[in-house]
Amino acid sequence: MEKLSSNIQNEITSISFNQDFSLFSMTTERGFKIYNTSSINHQYDKNLYGGLSKCELSYKSNYLALIGGGIMPKFNNKKVVIYNDAQDIIESEHKFTTPVINVKVKKDFLFIVCEKKIFVFNINNSQNIDCFDTVINKKGLIAVNGCPNKTIMAYPIEFNTQTQKSYVSIKNYKTLKCFPQMVQDDPISYIAMDYLGLLLSTSNEKGTIIRIHSCKDGSLLQECRRGKEKAEIIYIAFDMDYKYMGVSSDRKT
Repeated sequence: MEKLSSNIQNEITSISFNQDFSLFSMTTERGFKIYNTSSINHQYDKNLYGGLSKCELSYKSNYLALIGGGIMPKFNNKKVVIYNDAQDIIESEHKFTTPVINVKVKKDFLFIVCEKKIFVFNINNSQNIDCFDTVINKKGLIAVNGCPNKTIMAYPIEFNTQTQKSYVSIKNYKTLKCFPQMVQDDPISYIAMDYLGLLLSTSNEKGTIIRIHSCKDGSLLQECRRGKEKAEIIYIAFDMDYKYMGVSSDRKT
């Protein structure tokens, strides 16, 4: 088998925080690394001898959701692997007919995003408990709150094909309440939710307008303008004290 150079093996393919931002993972062409955010200490480095496109942490547990990717993928990109790094074993696999683009983990739920569907599994028994059709979702857009005591999720939907307005569907898995909400006048490029599942932030495709809506009733709470020049929004996050919202883009800001 062809070997990758050490530089290529260490190239970062994705970065992902855990639910309370205390840890973050980096995937590479050979495996994954985990860091502590308080001091950026290197906690763990796992060489899987193959590339990953996603490593989603489950709080501070030893369970990780992995998606293969890169030049020489460790796993087929049409499945999600639940990996126990303490025992170095694969606990379960979820296989699909199309590539998996994104995955989110909660205490009891596993959200798996394909290009046109989102699947929800009970993480304890691997049962498929929900399935949604979405717009063509090449970026794997989904927002899930981090709090383990309740689960709110949002995902893009096609609500009115005669307009360019973008809608999301917001679902509360405790009350089972679900409703559509118009969030942008243009296609959306990123969605994010706060820890408690109170606020939903979305950016438009131009990267100029970021809106914050209530997850309870969908009302528009605030509109922020990032700038006039087009930018691709890479990441949005709320701080735990509800004072700030951080936004990063491909314009190095």
